[in-house]
Amino acid sequence: MTHRTRLRRLEGNLPDRGCLACRDRRGRVVTVESQRQADDSITALQPLPPDCVLCGERPEFILEIVRPFRGGKAAWSQGGSV
Repeated sequence: MTHRTRLRRLEGNLPDRGCLACRDRRGRVVTVESQRQADDSITALQPLPPDCVLCGERPEFILEIVRPFRGGKAAWSQGGSV
């Protein structure tokens, strides 16, 4: 068996890792911080990673950390979350 034949066989056994443009981003974990507002909505403090230009997917695993709303007693009496 020649080296070329063996290399082709080994390359054929590799799993398909998807899109060539975002292959190196797959499996990474990205932490994004957000802030909960008085009206219980969530506002991102950091931008999300961009989508892949070729396949349009966001390949990273995203962990979103939501900071609690920090308001005074007035915000608490109006139903704000802590």
